[in-house]
Amino acid sequence: MVIDTIIEQPTGHLNDFQVYSYTIADFLSFLSGMILLFAYLKVKKLRERPGFLILMLCESYSIQSFYQAYTGFHYALIQEPRNSETCLMHGALNTFLMIVSWNFALSLSIEVLILASKRIRRADYQYTYYQIFAVLPTTGIIIVIACLDGFGLSINNTCLVKQESFANLVMWIFYLYLPVYLTSIIICFYSFRRHKKRIQSLTPCTILTAFTLLNLPFTLEYLICFYLNSPALSVLVEFMIISKSLTGFILCLLLLTAPEIREIMRKVESTADLIEPLIETENAVTQYQEVEPYPAKRFSDKEVQNEKLQITLLCLTQIIGKNQINLNELENQTFPWAQEFYGEIIEHNIMENDLSVRCDISPEIKKKFQHFNCKVIEYAPTIFFHMQSIDGISQSDIVQSLLTGLSEDSQDLSLSGYPTRSLHSFSFNSKFLLKEISPEDKENLVSTLPAAHTYISQTSRNKSLLVRVLGLFTISIKSKPSYDIVILENIIPSDIDSFALFELKGTKLDRQVLSDPSSYDIKTCPTEFMLKDLDFSQIQKAIHLSYIDQSWVRMMVHDDVEFLSSFELVEYSLFLAVAHSINRENLHHRHSRHVFDGNGKDASKVYILGIMDTYSAIRTRHQKSPRMNKSAEEYSERFLSFFNSILKCDSL
Repeated sequence: MVIDTIIEQPTGHLNDFQVYSYTIADFLSFLSGMILLFAYLKVKKLRERPGFLILMLCESYSIQSFYQAYTGFHYALIQEPRNSETCLMHGALNTFLMIVSWNFALSLSIEVLILASKRIRRADYQYTYYQIFAVLPTTGIIIVIACLDGFGLSINNTCLVKQESFANLVMWIFYLYLPVYLTSIIICFYSFRRHKKRIQSLTPCTILTAFTLLNLPFTLEYLICFYLNSPALSVLVEFMIISKSLTGFILCLLLLTAPEIREIMRKVESTADLIEPLIETENAVTQYQEVEPYPAKRFSDKEVQNEKLQITLLCLTQIIGKNQINLNELENQTFPWAQEFYGEIIEHNIMENDLSVRCDISPEIKKKFQHFNCKVIEYAPTIFFHMQSIDGISQSDIVQSLLTGLSEDSQDLSLSGYPTRSLHSFSFNSKFLLKEISPEDKENLVSTLPAAHTYISQTSRNKSLLVRVLGLFTISIKSKPSYDIVILENIIPSDIDSFALFELKGTKLDRQVLSDPSSYDIKTCPTEFMLKDLDFSQIQKAIHLSYIDQSWVRMMVHDDVEFLSSFELVEYSLFLAVAHSINRENLHHRHSRHVFDGNGKDASKVYILGIMDTYSAIRTRHQKSPRMNKSAEEYSERFLSFFNSILKCDSL
């Protein structure tokens, strides 16, 4: 508040010691605000509801403190206070920052009231409305006051709104908001004691209480002088200045010393140690099983799997692209799409005579399936066609990829891409993948398809890191059980020769493949294995990105996980490939959203990131297996905590 006290004061002039003291207090407020901002940029969890509003409230005071500290240092150097001719700019800036801080405090109060009433999950982007409310009306008020010459020397020769003008009405804004502040504080404390599931921390209450108490002397003094025509009380003036100067420092200090903030920062700093298991058993807390390495070409019964795969390829190569879908008509569709698109089912019957119509099948396979008779059910073909088109994928590309497994050059069918221990994935030319899923997973995929379609193509603007599902089919053969197949994108570009693969969940339980991971590095680790969390903690340890890429990845992963959690989906994992080079000139645009260049110590590396298995092994709160005792919300919090702990920023 130095600027308000050093401008041509005929009475009550502050001595140099007071000026320096208040300047130092303002500088401390600014410095603490910068420390707080750094912490929030480093740990996205701090910005979760309602942390973002608390940050904005504290930073609005940090900016004020910077301005006041600058003015104080300027006076200390030249020993000349700023004259009244510059009071228009000073008054406008002071008033703007003052009202903005009040608006953010009101937004925080409203957010606390919402949380206390019932638990609502909302995306961070909706906080934009709060920012607009805080800044836009305030800007309008400042412009109006400036046009009507409302800024100038005020009481105590301060640069603010003039005493004898309508502009002094702005001081009533604080008292207009005051009942909301007090109501939210009372309800916050009450809900914390009675309903801890709604209000899990007293930090918002503490911040609002401190903010209200520290603003009362300032507004009270101005109202006394404006409307009672009484001279400013010297004691009140001193208290007003010191409280105004230290407001930012006190708010930031309260926030940085909050127990939950200290706990979050402690977890983030301990990057060498992964978080506790997401899937717990009786001995999971202290014992972590080491599993045998399983190669990407492992099958339970290879002949059976090969025959099933050949049948799948024969069927899919005959039906994909058979439906005549007009892309121009789809582009004119508006969201949300009609439910009939998502419930569309087409049944195909494929006979032996159909096999040679669309593809060149090797003689051995033709002979093997002389009496071929198969039924294929295709789900939501229009929706999946649209998903393919927005990524620039043609159905002929998919057919040609699948045909490589039926050609004479195909010596052996092998698994690659996304191996798991219970379900099998197949790929031939590294462009697309086939995966068998369970009937329960198929039902879950169908039920969530409308929301997933809207989220990927509209909400995320096709920037989501979720692995795309490009088709869903049920294949039935006479005298054999039917099974369900999905076609997936392969997020790894085909021109990458050597890379390390990791499937990460942020748990230690059953999450080690190599017997001694510490003896490997990225260049020497075996590429035929899908490695896991404990291998990652020894071999790679962290993902080093630039500040811009890091911020972008954090946002995408947070939004994707929030989407999955909204449907109570669990068991998804982070798929990470680490390579040493990539040809970006030939990179398809659907791969570009997954590929990020390393930075700092990993500048020579390339990371490919995706969130996988979002369509399979889905369990809801009522369908979970006995091993899974974590809710979808707990799973998402653990997953994000782990992801934030391994994501590092070395430079811009």
